[in-house]
Amino acid sequence: MIDSEHEEQLQPQQQKKGKVDPRRWTQNKEVELGRAWVDISEDGGTGKCQNRDQFWLRIVERFCKGIGRNLDYRTSDQCNSTWNLMNKVITYWNGIYTNFEKQ
Repeated sequence: MIDSEHEEQLQPQQQKKGKVDPRRWTQNKEVELGRAWVDISEDGGTGKCQNRDQFWLRIVERFCKGIGRNLDYRTSDQCNSTWNLMNKVITYWNGIYTNFEKQ
């Protein structure tokens, strides 16, 4: 587990085509992204009255506020992409847990 105090000292993560991303997704940031997604997706005030871009912009705003960063720290595409990867793993794990619970 990576704590936020040592996060900035991490070596940059290699990505495709030799690009380096010094702002890698830590466990704490993934948790905060999940919280932001749940908060915005369960907001009954706007619900389905927002389009995809508005939805992800609100998630980015909530995410950045939660980690104490400026809005330009992550784009909505970065958050959406990371959420999609996280959601696949979460869904898979939930399926295993549900099957185990039924036994």
